[in-house]
Amino acid sequence: ENTTEIVGLIFMLMYITFDCFTSQWQSKIYDMYGRNNVDPYQMMLGVNSSAICITTFGLIVSGDFPRVWEFFMVNPNVLVYNIVTAITSASGQL
Repeated sequence: ENTTEIVGLIFMLMYITFDCFTSQWQSKIYDMYGRNNVDPYQMMLGVNSSAICITTFGLIVSGDFPRVWEFFMVNPNVLVYNIVTAITSASGQL
């Protein structure tokens, strides 16, 4: 239990730390490539794709991916809630 709590705390601190740099990195990319070449949707796609990769990597490394998969298989209606949450989250970024 303590190990799980420590890993969760580390992930939370990493999230907060990296989230602080998001606007600075976006500004650098806009300066580097120009606002005409990079639109906000591309930036959102990049950030969200990175989040998916980091989450998946964390689940695989921790060995929890099979548990999550099993949970989705036993409770298929949970997928609907995840999709609704993803849509509202993405539309909130617009």
